[in-house]
Amino acid sequence: MQEIFPSSVPRSNKSLQVTFAPPRTFASAKARVAANGLGRRLMRAAESALEARGCPKLNIQVRSTNEAVLAFYNKLGYTVDPVVSLGKRLIQDTQQ
Repeated sequence: MQEIFPSSVPRSNKSLQVTFAPPRTFASAKARVAANGLGRRLMRAAESALEARGCPKLNIQVRSTNEAVLAFYNKLGYTVDPVVSLGKRLIQDTQQ
């Protein structure tokens, strides 16, 4: 299996930000992926790679209105943290 994260990322780095493309990029593949468990397998592989590098925690941001994705992560054991995520929109997003 090909390594998910580049080997140039030091194993001692406890903070690593990974950004994925906007959800609309994957809209057409959504049904096919959901049916075969690819999302679950990708997340497990990412979690294993991060854990092997000593990453103690994985934080994921999901729009509060995206119930399907929230349910997906909940099934994988993710829970809502009592934190506030701050952001500043520089270009207006059409998916609000």
